[in-house]
Amino acid sequence: GVDAGQTENEIRASIARVIEAGYGRLEVKHRHKDGRVLDLEVSANYLCEAGRFCVFLRDVTERNRVASALRDSEARYRIVAEKMQDVFYRTDLAGTMLMVSPSAGALFGISDAQTLIGKNLLTDQILLESEMGQFFQILATAGEVREHEMHMRIRDGTLLDITTNSRFVFDDAGAP
Repeated sequence: GVDAGQTENEIRASIARVIEAGYGRLEVKHRHKDGRVLDLEVSANYLCEAGRFCVFLRDVTERNRVASALRDSEARYRIVAEKMQDVFYRTDLAGTMLMVSPSAGALFGISDAQTLIGKNLLTDQILLESEMGQFFQILATAGEVREHEMHMRIRDGTLLDITTNSRFVFDDAGAP
């Protein structure tokens, strides 16, 4: 049987919308004869000349399960990133910030760490160019840098002593 999570009036309204528009799509839950509950996508076309519906069903249970797992994973990751005291950031190969944790706001003396996205660590003088040679040499050779001491310039121009751990992140093709 179908358990669409809708009242009879809501089902009637859905049918009326399909008739009016000539087509419609919705998701319903359906109990399989073996007891499993499936998520089904229902695509319906109303053939007004014949006064009939042409209905296609597609099992979207796995798609919905994967989407739910992804949402849960993103929520857990977001909580970690938002609550961490250390600063996490990600840059492209040119040093432009693509992502930064909210904790960077306190370190840089700014209210919104997201304003750092798009800033370049070198050209915006956040890191000292004189210290980057050794850093990049280690990174290029080992693929990662651990406990590397350097300086970071914050908003008011003050240099802070920092320790950084960095590594390349590779895409599916193996490029950094």
